[in-house]
Amino acid sequence: MTLFAEQRPTVGLGLYSLFARTVPLSYRNKIMLVAFLGTHIPLLALIAWYALVSAPSLSEALWVIGVALVATLVGTALTLVALNELLQPILMTARGLRRYAVDHSVPALPIGFTDDAGTLMADTVETLTRLEATFKQLAHHDQLTGLPNREHLLEVLARRLARQERLALCIVTLRNFEDLATGFGLAGSDAGLRLLGERLVGAAGAGQMVARLEAGRFAFVLEGDETDMDLILPVKIERVLDELRPRLSFGEMTLLPDLATGVALAPDDATDADALLNAALAAVPPAAQAVPGFFSPAAQEAARERLLIEHELRQALDHDELSLHFQPVMQAPQGAAPRRIVGAEALIRWNHPTRGLVMPGVFMPVAEQSELMNDIGRWVLRNGCHQLRLWDEAGMPALRLAVNLSAAQFADPRLSRNIGDALDAHGVAWDRLEVEMTETAVMGNRDKAARVFHDLRALGVTVAIDDFGTGYSTMSQLKDLPFDTMKIDREFVHGVDASRESQAICRALIELAKGLGIAVLAEGVEVEADLTCMQMLGCELFQGYYFSRPMPADKFATWVHDKDALAGE
Repeated sequence: MTLFAEQRPTVGLGLYSLFARTVPLSYRNKIMLVAFLGTHIPLLALIAWYALVSAPSLSEALWVIGVALVATLVGTALTLVALNELLQPILMTARGLRRYAVDHSVPALPIGFTDDAGTLMADTVETLTRLEATFKQLAHHDQLTGLPNREHLLEVLARRLARQERLALCIVTLRNFEDLATGFGLAGSDAGLRLLGERLVGAAGAGQMVARLEAGRFAFVLEGDETDMDLILPVKIERVLDELRPRLSFGEMTLLPDLATGVALAPDDATDADALLNAALAAVPPAAQAVPGFFSPAAQEAARERLLIEHELRQALDHDELSLHFQPVMQAPQGAAPRRIVGAEALIRWNHPTRGLVMPGVFMPVAEQSELMNDIGRWVLRNGCHQLRLWDEAGMPALRLAVNLSAAQFADPRLSRNIGDALDAHGVAWDRLEVEMTETAVMGNRDKAARVFHDLRALGVTVAIDDFGTGYSTMSQLKDLPFDTMKIDREFVHGVDASRESQAICRALIELAKGLGIAVLAEGVEVEADLTCMQMLGCELFQGYYFSRPMPADKFATWVHDKDALAGE
């Protein structure tokens, strides 16, 4: 059906334009006026001419004119009444369209007539009915997958909760959705999501509510009695997930879904639709957890706390609330050779306006799950290099500064440029900076690590692998990685003098490092026995509370000065 015909200028449209601008009447009254004038003017002129020419006297002429005028008025009145009725379909259609534009109510127009006016009314009703159905489809269904959307889900949940039904709302999140969108483009990600939606509909079973909430997040509803919820529900959910986990194949592309599931029960966890959805979202576990997470108030509170920390951390970057503390790196060879400070590790702290000093263990996991990590990493690089410059100007020894790289920074193709910008901006030589990454992060993408490490070392930056011994690397893997320092994890250093197992591990790591020409640093040295034993095993670089806790820059400078003064006595 053609809804809008091509418009062409016509004489009728020109006359309508003239009347619309000059005659202040309604459309119906304009038609009545035209009909009246069109009927009376020629008729009255004809009667007047006839009477004046043919009548023997003036009185007879007036009599003829009067009778003709009355007859004309009566006939015209009947004509206008009939014309008014004939105009009703147009007027009713116009009023119906106006009401639909205001409140989307389809007008109850008669559709049984077959002339042009009847067809107009029937076409109007059919068109508006289809349009309203389309609006409802758009308002309640996801256009990509055809599944109900969030609004529809909430409406269904509200009705079922009002009937006090016992049910479970399950959220399924495709955690590698960004990889899908980035790796396969919009067309590929759309195809993958449609396929996942179809698979979820089949897995949930006939009659079960399945909806797409947003991006890579879906929801489905399971119902049952109390016994089902407590005993069988986890089995049902796992069965659904088992059907979702196989590779998604669309065209020549495949994706292994990485899924996270959160579950909330009604009425146990919530009694209204919005609260139940929020509870299920709060129960979605972090990336490290593969099993479905069930809602708990503690989990919801933890989620709120993470969001609050993320919000406040954004403000901290803008309000200069972050600071660096520095822990010395000591060279302490076995024997009579003196100990000396050779470097420092920069450790971030948050001077919160109400929480006080916040340690990185509290806020760094939140930063790593958001886009803030790159911003914080660049902040550490800039401020660490700035502090090196200040220490140089104050006459301190030329120390090497170690900074930790996050996984987000490691993946950033601008990493080398960011490091170079920070060093060059403060006039610091590239070999004064050492970057650290954990063994687990390095081995997670060993080929990329080899490329990044090679690029950084070519520029003069040294590279250290942190927390060594806690990952799953092998000697054959290590030999292909260009790095300068191996930092043995504190887990093996603490109490090493009393643990034959720790001694064996540390001895093997030290011998391995020496064979590869790599320096070894023992982390977490807290007592002299740890230091002495590691010295005997051949380690010469140390870091830990035995020497000093991390300190603000000014106290660190004082500490270094005091150590130098003591060494000179």
